[in-house]
Amino acid sequence: MISTRQFDATRVPKGYGPLVVQAAQEAGISPVYVAAFAEAENGSWDTNSLSMGGTAGGVGLMQLHQQFHGRGATMQEREQSLKDPAYNLRLGAGILKGIQQKYGNWKDTIYVWNMGETGYSRWIAAGRPNTEQAGYAQALYERFEKARAKYGEVSALQSRATMRTSMQRYGSASFERPSSVVFETASGQPGVDLYFESKRFPAVLDGVVKDISRESGYGNYVVIESTDPSTGQKVDVLYGHLADGISLRPGQRISAGDIIGIQGGTGNVRSVDGTIASIDFLAPAPRGSKSMVPYGDYDNLRRYVVSQLQR
Repeated sequence: MISTRQFDATRVPKGYGPLVVQAAQEAGISPVYVAAFAEAENGSWDTNSLSMGGTAGGVGLMQLHQQFHGRGATMQEREQSLKDPAYNLRLGAGILKGIQQKYGNWKDTIYVWNMGETGYSRWIAAGRPNTEQAGYAQALYERFEKARAKYGEVSALQSRATMRTSMQRYGSASFERPSSVVFETASGQPGVDLYFESKRFPAVLDGVVKDISRESGYGNYVVIESTDPSTGQKVDVLYGHLADGISLRPGQRISAGDIIGIQGGTGNVRSVDGTIASIDFLAPAPRGSKSMVPYGDYDNLRRYVVSQLQR
């Protein structure tokens, strides 16, 4: 049974807290997520809410589409069934759980819900362009994150605060802002290329050194097992193109802001002087595997990290 210990059902408007708990238990998902998503989609918790006039949009608490969901043979019958709060929440919770299980993180889950799987796949293939639809999905995700804290899951906000605290040392004399930041969206690189004038290459997240190796593309690199401060999920952070003479060792604990090496020119590098600081966010993998599978929420994580570095 899913724990409801973190969930404050009394904060759900209109007495719908018990319905949220029931729907969450049936779907095998935390009620925090069900309540947060319902609030993100329907801030007024209006069971009769119809988006886009109800003809091609969402219905009810979780804004489910009557073309694809609901009971009945006609659009009108399905629409009416989706106005039942208990039914809407149960159906929506199950759909939400299915998407989250497939994609593994909440940002992708919310984007898929908003765009549809086909639309999301096309958007990814196009390099995640800044489209109007992507703007809607991002706004929905931000409302969801805010509601998660309201209904009891404060870990995401706490972890962001922890990251900001740990990165305050970046304002010291021993650290500098990168003079160049490049997101290699076209190549699909799951990270960011930075350039530090002093060549001092810092860790961007706390963690433990997992691997130290070399390959043709990344040159000398270090992998530090870290935690995404937004999701709490493990992420392997690869720091590439380091100069020779890396002094770290596997198992060594690293803090955000520690200098892990010198920005170098090993591997495949393009920059003004042939050196670069490359950071990639990868899915967790066993030590020595040399896996380069991207971390699912890498784009959100890399943009947050850069925003902190540039403060």
